Amino acid sequence: MSAQGNEEELVPEVITRSRKRQAEQDTVVLSTGVKIRIKPIAAMLLADILAELEKQKPKVPVVLIESKGRTEENPADPDYIRSLEAFEARTASAFNDVMIVEGTELISAPKTLGGPDDPGFLERMSVLGRPIGSGVARYLVWMKYVAAPRTEDIALIIGEVGRKSGVSEDDVQTAARHFRGEDRR
Repeated sequence: MSAQGNEEELVPEVITRSRKRQAEQDTVVLSTGVKIRIKPIAAMLLADILAELEKQKPKVPVVLIESKGRTEENPADPDYIRSLEAFEARTASAFNDVMIVEGTELISAPKTLGGPDDPGFLERMSVLGRPIGSGVARYLVWMKYVAAPRTEDIALIIGEVGRKSGVSEDDVQTAARHFRGEDRR
């Protein structure tokens, strides 16, 4: 057999090994034993959602300073601070939801956890008054409450999906800090 024949036979094997390595790199195991595939998300989707939320950002209140005869912003206003904290929490939650819904896919879960359609999970969420919906909404709730219940799990998802999607490391770190509550004032 010629050297060229050997090379032609090796090409499919090399491609198969490369695809297997890529699939392994795209797989994450959460603390619960749930195995997910990491997928890139559309940068514009994330940008559009965050832009919509930005429109809801509270405005810094303006107060009249009579002694100066002018108005000034008052970023220390307690109501403004509470509103800003709530806004930051909504933004972090929306960011996390996009990362989970668009950036993950369930590969497997331990039998003890069931899955998004597990009757026990559905009943528990119903008793607790949690909206579970169906399909993607159910998957999101299951991921947040069952598959990835620890902040470390969510941080891992955000980090891996962010890297896969080309989100800057700074943005990933900011989102993770907001999720953990480290940026609270």
